[in-house]
Amino acid sequence: MLVRTLVTIVYLAAVLVAIVLQFYIPGLAILLLYALLAWFVASIFVYRLPVMSRPVFATTRAPTVSAETPMAVGLPLASTPGGTPLSFCAYCATPVEPGTPVCPVCHHTIPVF
Repeated sequence: MLVRTLVTIVYLAAVLVAIVLQFYIPGLAILLLYALLAWFVASIFVYRLPVMSRPVFATTRAPTVSAETPMAVGLPLASTPGGTPLSFCAYCATPVEPGTPVCPVCHHTIPVF
């Protein structure tokens, strides 16, 4: 559960308590309204804080990405050791022969995937 989820649950509980209190103690109605409006305005800033994305009560650790994992960013896939050359330029879409290192039109290096 994220901190954001916990704060949202507390916020909804506070709204429900404020609604119930308005029926039982009508003199507090305007005070409760201002308190809820203040929390609503503050929550616009509170929910944007980086701490709101942290887990609360986490019992398991997130899986780590290693070099053997194909999800690792920047590593080539194991199924294509040399990569697959493109038959077009990725920048200007000019058709080229596979294995051409530089585009003859825009002079960009043709990437190998």
